[in-house]
Amino acid sequence: MGMISDVPATVATVKNPSSKIVYDEYNHERFPPGDPSKRAFAYFVLSGGRFVLSMSASKDVLALASLEVDLSSIELGSTVTVKWRGKPVFIRRRTEEDIKTANSVDLASQG
Repeated sequence: MGMISDVPATVATVKNPSSKIVYDEYNHERFPPGDPSKRAFAYFVLSGGRFVLSMSASKDVLALASLEVDLSSIELGSTVTVKWRGKPVFIRRRTEEDIKTANSVDLASQG
C-alpha cells in the first residue's frame, strides 16, 4: 500500500482498509488487563456514579425543607410567587370578598 501524502492518515486508512492493525508502541504504552497502576482509575470510574448520587439529599431531608415568607408585606388582593425546592409556590392574600366567594361554592354539587 503506497503512502498518500496529501490526505490525512485517518482518511487514507478509511479509503484503503487493511486487515493488518499496526500499533504504535512509541506513542502508546500497553498495560495488561488488571494492571495495578490502572486499578485506581478503574475503581474511580466504576464507583464514581454511586458516590455522586450519594451526595444528593435524602428524601427525609428534602421533606423537612422549609420556606419562610413575610406575609405582612403582601397587600390585600395581591399574589406573590416564590420558589420552593425549584418549583413555584403562589401565595395570595385574599380580601374578605374573595373569602366569601370561596365559601359560597357548593362543594357537594361539584363533580
